[in-house]
Amino acid sequence: MLDQPQYSADEVAGLQRCFVLYVGMPKNRWKEIQKAEKNTPEGDRIFEKLKDEYKAEYLKPELSSSKDKSSKVADLEYGLN
Repeated sequence: MLDQPQYSADEVAGLQRCFVLYVGMPKNRWKEIQKAEKNTPEGDRIFEKLKDEYKAEYLKPELSSSKDKSSKVADLEYGLN
Protein backbone atom coordinates (compact mmCIF):
# COMPACT_ATOMS: atom_id res chain seq x y z
CA MET A 1 0.00 0.00 0.00
CA LEU A 2 2.88 2.39 0.69
CA ASP A 3 4.49 1.83 -2.73
CA GLN A 4 3.91 4.89 -4.85
CA PRO A 5 5.42 5.90 -8.18
CA GLN A 6 7.49 8.68 -6.59
CA TYR A 7 8.39 6.96 -3.26
CA SER A 8 9.11 3.34 -2.44
CA ALA A 9 7.75 1.67 0.69
CA ASP A 10 11.28 1.74 2.16
CA GLU A 11 11.58 5.50 1.61
CA VAL A 12 8.20 6.12 3.26
CA ALA A 13 9.15 3.88 6.20
CA GLY A 14 12.44 5.79 6.60
CA LEU A 15 10.64 9.13 6.63
CA GLN A 16 8.14 7.80 9.16
CA ARG A 17 10.97 6.51 11.35
CA CYS A 18 12.75 9.89 11.36
CA PHE A 19 9.79 12.29 11.22
CA VAL A 20 10.10 13.42 14.84
CA LEU A 21 13.81 14.07 14.33
CA TYR A 22 13.17 16.22 11.24
CA VAL A 23 10.52 18.24 13.07
CA GLY A 24 12.33 18.62 16.37
CA MET A 25 15.96 19.10 15.40
CA PRO A 26 17.54 22.01 13.52
CA LYS A 27 17.58 21.98 9.73
CA ASN A 28 21.38 21.83 9.67
CA ARG A 29 21.09 18.24 11.01
CA TRP A 30 18.84 17.01 8.16
CA LYS A 31 21.67 15.45 6.14
CA GLU A 32 22.61 13.32 9.14
CA ILE A 33 18.95 12.46 9.80
CA GLN A 34 18.61 11.41 6.16
CA LYS A 35 21.34 8.81 6.73
CA ALA A 36 19.32 7.50 9.71
CA GLU A 37 16.35 6.80 7.41
CA LYS A 38 18.16 3.82 5.89
CA ASN A 39 17.31 0.36 7.24
CA THR A 40 20.97 -0.67 7.49
CA PRO A 41 23.37 -1.22 10.40
CA GLU A 42 24.87 2.24 9.78
CA GLY A 43 21.41 3.83 9.54
CA ASP A 44 20.34 2.09 12.75
CA ARG A 45 23.50 3.29 14.53
CA ILE A 46 22.96 6.90 13.42
CA PHE A 47 19.26 6.70 14.32
CA GLU A 48 20.01 5.47 17.85
CA LYS A 49 22.59 8.25 18.34
CA LEU A 50 20.20 10.93 17.10
CA LYS A 51 17.29 9.49 19.10
CA ASP A 52 19.35 9.65 22.31
CA GLU A 53 20.45 13.21 21.50
CA TYR A 54 16.86 14.23 20.77
CA LYS A 55 15.64 12.82 24.07
CA ALA A 56 18.42 14.56 26.01
CA GLU A 57 18.41 17.94 24.24
CA TYR A 58 15.02 18.59 22.68
CA LEU A 59 12.32 16.86 24.71
CA LYS A 60 10.89 19.03 27.43
CA PRO A 61 10.40 17.39 30.83
CA GLU A 62 6.80 16.53 31.57
CA LEU A 63 5.20 19.20 33.76
CA SER A 64 2.63 16.93 35.37
CA SER A 65 3.29 15.31 38.71
CA SER A 66 2.60 11.85 37.31
CA LYS A 67 4.92 9.14 38.65
CA ASP A 68 4.99 7.24 35.34
CA LYS A 69 6.37 9.82 32.93
CA SER A 70 7.59 7.21 30.46
CA SER A 71 4.08 6.86 29.04
CA LYS A 72 4.10 10.57 28.15
CA VAL A 73 7.36 10.55 26.17
CA ALA A 74 7.26 10.58 22.38
CA ASP A 75 8.00 7.27 20.72
CA LEU A 76 10.53 8.40 18.15
CA GLU A 77 9.59 5.69 15.68
CA TYR A 78 5.80 5.88 15.91
CA GLY A 79 4.80 9.31 17.21
CA LEU A 80 3.27 9.79 20.63
CA ASN A 81 2.39 6.85 22.88
